[in-house]
Amino acid sequence: MLGYTAWGATSAGGRKVNQDRILLGGRILPDGDGPDCTASGGGEPLAAAVADGITGCAGGGFAAQKALELVRSIPAAHFMEYPISGVNQVNAGVASAYADMYGEDELGGCTLSLLLVSGENALAVNVGDSPVFLLRGGLAGRLGGLVRLSRPHTMGEYKRSTREGGVTVRDEHCLYEFIGNPDTSGDTAHFDQRRLRCGDTVLIVSDGVSEALPARRIARLIGGADPARSLVEAAYAARQGESDNLSAVVVRFSRG
Repeated sequence: MLGYTAWGATSAGGRKVNQDRILLGGRILPDGDGPDCTASGGGEPLAAAVADGITGCAGGGFAAQKALELVRSIPAAHFMEYPISGVNQVNAGVASAYADMYGEDELGGCTLSLLLVSGENALAVNVGDSPVFLLRGGLAGRLGGLVRLSRPHTMGEYKRSTREGGVTVRDEHCLYEFIGNPDTSGDTAHFDQRRLRCGDTVLIVSDGVSEALPARRIARLIGGADPARSLVEAAYAARQGESDNLSAVVVRFSRG
């Protein structure tokens, strides 16, 4: 049986407001007890996630909070068995809550990157551009990089996949799929199913972290004693205070 130890950390970074949210150990952060948490266990299903509120919309943080509340309300084993339905449920709930709060003419939402684990089976789910990485048994970093389990739903990625060309810097940050978008569905989410091994580490971050740090440095940092906080602090230092929220969830697996 695999057990796990997990760390989560989030920060406003260079911004006044933190629109990121993380889910770990049943807690959604930041909360009244602070921006960091740890969790451990083994045997029971696990759900860990990062949701990054969309910059520029009225309620990115509201959408991220609501998305993770909805994820938390769905048993992890059920979400794993019916992942398309799970994404649809979360998306519809966020879209409805957002319309009630900000009006039906306001479009807003968040990314969602989610790790679900039952036994040795793992499912990574993502909508948007918050990446999920696997460091397999501590080897991937030494061999030249992390294994990416997610796919960015950005216009830049879309243009590359369709060979349209003309990718701009703006395209790399413009989402065509996100939670809260009426056109998003579980059919368009990205899923990656893996069988976990002892020594594996899974990392979920907001793009504020992944864009600030090279893969080799990320791989080194996630092996430390407090990897989530180390990643957030390293990303803030690398950005030199540049504006973006920063979040990380690290889950390390071992024999229980």
